[in-house]
This record gives sequence, structure tokens and C-alpha cells, in this order.
Amino acid sequence: GKRESSSLARARRTATMSSTPMLLDDAEGIRKHNPLIDALPYADVLPPDWRPLADRMVQEEMRRMTKRPKDYLAEMKPAYEMTYKDCPMIKKEMERVEKGIMKMPPPDSTRYSLPPPPKSKRDDPEAWEAAVKNAKAQLEHQTLRIQNLELMLKYGPNQWRAYNASLEAAIKRVDREIAEQKAATAELNARRKLRQTAVGEKLQKLEREFYEGCRKNAELDFAIKKLEAEKRAREGEETAKETETAAEGNEEEGGRPKRRRRLY
Repeated sequence: GKRESSSLARARRTATMSSTPMLLDDAEGIRKHNPLIDALPYADVLPPDWRPLADRMVQEEMRRMTKRPKDYLAEMKPAYEMTYKDCPMIKKEMERVEKGIMKMPPPDSTRYSLPPPPKSKRDDPEAWEAAVKNAKAQLEHQTLRIQNLELMLKYGPNQWRAYNASLEAAIKRVDREIAEQKAATAELNARRKLRQTAVGEKLQKLEREFYEGCRKNAELDFAIKKLEAEKRAREGEETAKETETAAEGNEEEGGRPKRRRRLY
């Protein structure tokens, strides 16, 4: 079969070890000081069926880990709970939204108009006094608007030019920082690629040596077992020959006449 990449093989062996502690189970311990970055994306060669294998590894890891999805944020500080006790206006609006009343009340437009006193109060001096005060307030408001427009016509263009210049300077600064980060990222990726390529060649060499050693060990084991079998067979043949020779000797001794002992 095709050889799997070294990182996937290491990950597969890790997934089969149920006693290995999970990184997600110890946020302040091993994961904090040892990220265990062992992937070599520039050197590893993924097999054709890497996606199903990776999915199975993820499912196996999720099945073995003690931390559940609902506990992912347990180690973080709780979110700040907003209260509106010091701002009754926002509290009232939030209560309106919670009740589902999405339509806001229309703004009060009476202060932007100059209504005269109603017919029933045309002879009331206080009603006329309130109408005159409203007219004076409207006149002052229009005067302030005219003054603001004159100030904007006089100082507005230069102010907008200065603001646009500050925005352009900010944009140039951000573009320069982005270019620096991209250059640093490209340099880091280039160094990583060179390093991982060199390490990948070394790993491939060690992997070839490992498989070559495994092949030689298998051949030696096969040769040793073959020699042991031949030895046992040879010992069996020698034992059979010795047994046969001993049997023939006993038969020859049994066929000879026995000598009588002389009595003196």
C-alpha cells in the first residue's frame, strides 16, 4: 500500500492511545506552554483519502475528550451584564424592544412651529405670552442656525481639508503596516518552507532507513526461523538414525549364541 505521511501516522497513533491527555482538557497546563505544533505542511504529502481520515480522527478526538462544546468558554470570565439603572431613557427603550413594540413614537414637532393660541384662549394674556415666548425661541434658533452656516462657510472647507489629510495619513499608515505584515508573513513562510523542506528530506531519509531496517529485520527473522526449522529437522533425522542404529545393534546381539562360563 501507499505510505501515509509522517504527521498523519503520528496523529493516528495518538488517536488510538486513549490514555493520552487531551489538549482541550488542560487549558492552563500543557496547552499553555507547549502547543505541540508538529505539522509540516510544506513537507508532508497527504494521501488521496486524507479527508475521511482527518474526519475520523476529529470524531475520535471529540469522542474521547472530557470537555464538551458547552464547556468551551467555562474557563473564560463571564460576559459583562449591562444594567440601565443609571440611564432611565435607555432602560425604557430596552423594555419597549423586549415587549416587541418596534414602532417608536413620532418626534414632537410642536416646537418647530408657531401656532397661535386656540380660539378659546384668544383673549387670555398668558396664552399670548406663551406664544410670544415660543416665537422668540424659534427666532433665536433660526439665528443660531444662520450663524453656524456662516461659520461653516468660512472655516468648514479648511477644516474638512485638515480632516481629509488626517484620514489620508491614517490610511497610509495602515497600508504601510499591512505591507510590513505581509512582507514579514511572506518571509516567515519562506523560512518555514526552506526549513520544513530540509527537515522533510531528512525525515524521508530516516523513514526509508526505518522501513529498510524493518525489511532487514523481517528477512533476518525469516532466515532465523528457517535455520531453526532446518536445525530441528536435522536433529530429528540424527535422532532417528541413532535410534535405528541402536535397534540394529540390539538385533545383532540377540541373534548370537551366548557363551557358557567355565567352572573351575
